[in-house]
Amino acid sequence: MMKAIFPISGDPIHLGHLWVAERVSTFMELAVVLADNNDKKYMFSLEERMAMAKECLPASVKVDSCPKMFIADYAKSKGVNVLVRGIRTAEDFSYERTMQEANEQIWKTLTTIYLSPPFHLSCVKSSAIRGLMGYDQWEKHLAMWVPPNVMRRLTCIKTPRSMA
Repeated sequence: MMKAIFPISGDPIHLGHLWVAERVSTFMELAVVLADNNDKKYMFSLEERMAMAKECLPASVKVDSCPKMFIADYAKSKGVNVLVRGIRTAEDFSYERTMQEANEQIWKTLTTIYLSPPFHLSCVKSSAIRGLMGYDQWEKHLAMWVPPNVMRRLTCIKTPRSMA
């Protein structure tokens, strides 16, 4: 079976990530790879993000990390030739296309596959989830976008603004 990796920051992992992972894992051996991005401030540590991912991803999906490593170098080190990316918007595609070109310069045989989620998940992204925390009824609204194990962790770390 062909092997693929799906790199994410997963801060936090959400239903859009799960949708992509579940689709790809039906026809490829998949590893979700938690990556660090120097441009991001993380709410959860790499270890916490990995634990959340392992709790909610299908058992057939492996979870790994590649801190401080180019994802193309990681793929090459694992002998993986397929990189999976989720895209929601034209802006996502533009960014991901540039990243694809850079990754292919590092690992020539790396192929990037793009998946676009269904409409109800097209607005879901980790930064939006973090940004909405603390508003009135945030738990109710974010529960539509994150798996239950992630929701439990989110409610433990943030006091809603209405109660502050």
